[in-house]
Amino acid sequence: LQIYVPAAGSTMFPKSSTHLLQDPVFMLPYENSFRIQNDYDQAVALGFEFNNVYFQEADGGSLEINGGSIITPPIDFSLLEAVRLRFRLSTRGLGDGQKLTISYSNDDGANYIFLEYIEPASFYKSHTPFIDLSSLTGTSGRIKIEMTEGTGSIQLREFTLREFVGHFYTHGNWTPSDPNGINTIRNIAVANGTVSFTSPTQANHISIYEDAIVNIESVLTITGDLLNLGNLTFISNETITGELGYISSISLINGNATVQRYTSDKRAYRMLSSAVSTSSSIHDNWQEGALSNTHNPSPGFGTHITGSTIDQQNGFDGTATGQPSMFTLNVEDQEFMAVSNTDEDTLNAGKAYIMLVQGNRSIDISDPQSSSETILRATGTLRRGNTTQIFETVDAGDFAMFGNPYQSTVDLLSVFGNSTNVNTNWYYVYDPNIAEHGAYVTIDLQNGTNTSMSRMDQYLPPGQGAQFASLGSGQSTIVFKETDKAPGFFRPSSDANRLASENMLTVQLFTTENFNRNGPLHDSFGIIFESGNDNEITADDALKPMNFDENFGIDHNGTYLSIERRDMPETDDLYQLYSSGYKHSDYTLKIMVDGLENSTFYLFDRFTRTTTPIENTETIITFQIDINNPMSIATDRFILGRDALLGVDTSFLSEIILYPNPFNGTSFYINAPKLNGKQISLSISDISGRRVFEDTFHCQANTLTVSMNDSLTAGIYLVTLKHGEASNTYKLIKK
Repeated sequence: LQIYVPAAGSTMFPKSSTHLLQDPVFMLPYENSFRIQNDYDQAVALGFEFNNVYFQEADGGSLEINGGSIITPPIDFSLLEAVRLRFRLSTRGLGDGQKLTISYSNDDGANYIFLEYIEPASFYKSHTPFIDLSSLTGTSGRIKIEMTEGTGSIQLREFTLREFVGHFYTHGNWTPSDPNGINTIRNIAVANGTVSFTSPTQANHISIYEDAIVNIESVLTITGDLLNLGNLTFISNETITGELGYISSISLINGNATVQRYTSDKRAYRMLSSAVSTSSSIHDNWQEGALSNTHNPSPGFGTHITGSTIDQQNGFDGTATGQPSMFTLNVEDQEFMAVSNTDEDTLNAGKAYIMLVQGNRSIDISDPQSSSETILRATGTLRRGNTTQIFETVDAGDFAMFGNPYQSTVDLLSVFGNSTNVNTNWYYVYDPNIAEHGAYVTIDLQNGTNTSMSRMDQYLPPGQGAQFASLGSGQSTIVFKETDKAPGFFRPSSDANRLASENMLTVQLFTTENFNRNGPLHDSFGIIFESGNDNEITADDALKPMNFDENFGIDHNGTYLSIERRDMPETDDLYQLYSSGYKHSDYTLKIMVDGLENSTFYLFDRFTRTTTPIENTETIITFQIDINNPMSIATDRFILGRDALLGVDTSFLSEIILYPNPFNGTSFYINAPKLNGKQISLSISDISGRRVFEDTFHCQANTLTVSMNDSLTAGIYLVTLKHGEASNTYKLIKK
C-alpha cells in the first residue's frame, strides 16, 4: 500500500508507474515482491534509490545486489516508534563471504547508523530486522540495505516495511522493554534468538519469525493474531504448564506449535489427549521417531508404546509378550481397544487415549520396576474455536472417553453445560498418582471434589483425557467453547479437594503398607445422606468405572456406584459393597463419617464373620486376602449396615452368611456353622412384607441349600431363620 499526500489545492490520485503526483510522501506500510520488472519500476518511481542493484528475471525474479545498495525514500521517523523490515535473501553466483549491512539515517542520508549484519544463505531465507525509532525525530529518515563484503552478489525479494507498535526482541535484547508478565494491547515480535514467557502475559498480535524460539511457561493471552514462522513451544514440567488463553473468533493462528505433557516418575496408566493435530504420526511425536525399542533420540522426551513382539512393527516398541500399552475406548462394547498402529495414525486435538506410561525412552521396558519421569511432545496445529466431540452411546450409563482439545485448562462444569446426553453431575479421570498403577477418581462437578484425595477437580488441564456417563441411549456430545477456557486454574493440591457433606460416609481402600507410610489409596467410594434423596438409582448417583487393579464400591442391586445419594439412614439399613481386583494380601480400610450423629454403622465381613462398629469420625479396619479362598475374594464379602447389623450375637443364629448375595438363578446358600445337624424354619418376604417362600430345612455340613422356582423377580428380600426360640432376619438381593 502506497499513500500520497498532494500539494495544497491539488487532487489526490492513486499512484501508478505512469502517473506521478507532485511531491509524493512515502508512507507505511510498504510491500513489494520484486518478482517482475514493473515492481522495480514502481519502486524507482516512488523514490527508492538502487545503486548497483538490478532487476533480474532468473529463478522467479528478484533484485540482484552486486556490491551495491538499496535506499528507501524519505520516511518521517518522528511519527514512528519502530519499523519492521522483512525480506528474503540468498546468495547468487560463484562468490563467497557475502554480507549485507542494515543501517538507517535520521538526517536524509547524511549520516548512517549501523543496525546489523546479515550473512545470506545459498537458498532463500527470510530475515526480519527491527529498527527502534523511539528516540529519533528526523522527518526525512532513510533505511539502507547494502552489500558490504564478499564476492558475487545477493538476491532479494518479498520486501515489506511496516510500522511496529509494541515490543520486539532481536539479537538478545528487548525494545523498548521486556513484555514478560505484563498485560498490554501492544504487539510482540521475536525476530531471532530464544525468549521464555515465565509469567502471565497478554498482547495484541504476536509474531515469531524463522530464527526465533519462543517458550511459553505460563499463560499467554492474545487479542489479535498469532503468526508463528519459528519455534513455539508450550512447556510442561513438574511445576509449570504453558497455556494459551481465550482466542477471539476474529483472531488467526498461523504456523505449528509444539505442546508438551509432563508425566511423573511412576509406571501408571494415564488418560492423554493432544492439544494439536499433527501431520506426522504418533510414533514421530510421542515416541520421538525412535528407530528401535532401545533408541533414545531425545533424552528426557518421549516414551515406549508397545503392542508387538516384533520391534517397530506398526510403529510399536517390541516386547517379549507384545502386550499393548495404548488404548481407545470402544463405546459400543464398553471396553478398551488397543490401537492398531502408531506409525500411520496421527494425533488429533481432543482425541483421548488411555496409555501405560513407564517413563522416557532411556528405561528398560522389559523391567516392570523400571520407571522415570518423561515429557511427551507433539507438533502440529493448535485447536482454537468451538469444537464438538460426538459419541454413539448404546445404553444409559455408558461411559465415553473424551479429551481436552485446547492448550489450556478448561472448566468442565461449563463444558458439560454446553453438552447433550451427558450426566453433568460427575466426570471420571484415571489418576496416575493413586493406587499402584493409577485408578479412577469420580469428580463431583458441582464443587470439584472427590473421595480419593486426588488433586483433580473440575478443571481439566491441557493434554488430559477423561470420561463421562451418558444419560440415555443415542448420540452424546461434548462441546468445548473458547469461553470454557480457565488457564491457570489447575492447581496440583494434595487433599484439598476431598468430597465431604453434612451427612456422609466415606470409605477408602489402602494396601496396609501404603496406609502405614502415608502412601496413596487404591480406591474409594462415598454415600451422601440427605432427607428427600431417592434411594433408587438416578443421575444424582455416580456410576463406578472399573479399575485395572483394586475396586471398592457400592453394589446397588447389581449396579456399581462410586458415589450414592440416599435418603437419611433408617434402622437395619444394609448397603452391599463390591470389591474385586486384589493384588496384595494385606489391606486397610479408612472409614470417615461426617455428621450422622444419630446413626451407628457397622461393617460386616462375611469371610471372617466379624462385625466392626464404625466410629463417628474415623475408623481403621485391616483385613487379609487369601487369593486361593473364593470366600476371601468374594465380590460381596463386605456389607455396611446401620445399628444391629445382621443380628450377630452369641445365639445359634450368629455367624450366618447368605451367598452369593446378590444371587442370580433359582438357588442360594446359607452358611450356618452353629446350626449343623439342626432343623431350621426359613421364610422369605418381599420388601412390602408379602411372604413369597417358606420351608423347613435340616442343616448338614454347616450349609443350607435353598432352591426355588424362577418366579422370584429381581429385588430386595428379607430372609427369616428360626430355630427354637431364636429368630433373625437377613437381607437378600435377587438380580
